[in-house]
Amino acid sequence: MKLRLTTDASDLFLRPGSETNEIPLLTIHIHLDTGAHPPSKIDKLSISVSSHETMAFPSGRYEQTELFNWKQEIGEAARMTIQPNTMYTWQAIFRVSDETAEYHRSMYGRRYQKATVKLTAPGFLRPKTWTQVKNLFFVHHPLSDDAFTFSRSETAIAEGLGVVLAKASSAHLNVGGYLRVWLEMPNPAPEVEIQRFEVSLLQYVTLRSRTDLDAEETCPVERMPFLTVKGSDATRTGHWIARLPTDGNCRPSSRLLLARGLIVTHAIEFSITYSPSEESSKSTPRYLRLRWPIELPSCALRYHSLRLPIYSKSDAAPVPERDRDDFLDNEHVSTEHCVCGQPLEVLLAIEAELSSAPQVDQDVTASIVLDEARHKFESGTRTPKTPT
Repeated sequence: MKLRLTTDASDLFLRPGSETNEIPLLTIHIHLDTGAHPPSKIDKLSISVSSHETMAFPSGRYEQTELFNWKQEIGEAARMTIQPNTMYTWQAIFRVSDETAEYHRSMYGRRYQKATVKLTAPGFLRPKTWTQVKNLFFVHHPLSDDAFTFSRSETAIAEGLGVVLAKASSAHLNVGGYLRVWLEMPNPAPEVEIQRFEVSLLQYVTLRSRTDLDAEETCPVERMPFLTVKGSDATRTGHWIARLPTDGNCRPSSRLLLARGLIVTHAIEFSITYSPSEESSKSTPRYLRLRWPIELPSCALRYHSLRLPIYSKSDAAPVPERDRDDFLDNEHVSTEHCVCGQPLEVLLAIEAELSSAPQVDQDVTASIVLDEARHKFESGTRTPKTPT
């Protein structure tokens, strides 16, 4: 006899802070293949959905918590007689609050959800039990779809560099997405040598104990460079496209920032390393850093999974031939179903699709953007930053 369970989708998208009255539903299907020699009847059939969290604090503190364990008994299956070589199916529905904590994993802990079905039937000396488990992934959706499009320009002034204009934009900002980067230094000193230009994603993790309300620790900042330009390529004006770190290196930003447990926030940092003189190679290098916070949605939120596709005779995204949980060794290894596995060309095609204006030369676009940033700087709407 074989017992298995399936869901409409392994990912359940939640919208914390949403004002809608629509409650997300998790539908679980239970399938029983009795085979040739099944028990005479079912004593009990139950299904549960649970969430578990583990936190390892930098100080050495360790916590393991079961956040919830929702249970249902399938009443129509209790004491039901079953026939050989027959397939039986039941359905269970759970209402999930948008404020439920999402899936998370990192070097400081993990938070995961799972569905468990348990069937008990009479045995020869004692009852027989069949159990089946399926992993679930609760994903937090940004409050607004505008969170996936990002654009920010910053200005700074530094001795030797003069005015520095920086711009970052993306039409698919999330884990594993991409970022367009522009940099311009209109009037640096002639003797200044640009040694290195780097753009990094900064990840901040805060651990708040669920048992001791006074226990809260901030973990060391994780710096993940995803664009590095150095040597002769470190020009004073440039435009680049770079992929953001994938799910294997970073986590999405937390939506419930005031909650207990694992809290993740992010920032983007532009760093310029330069020497005030080309001749003094042994002189201490100087650094200029521009940093601003961002909200990084999950890589599970693909553009084509959030909108209805254009009609086509052939399915552009067919259902996989096997269940997602059947990936060998570790189901998290495959990136086929998330942004991390999408080629950059696909993401840029989405950018072109979202753009209502005709595509223009990127150098012209960069010039327009930097002109806007220069105007903001000269009008005093941005506070100049000094090098560190």
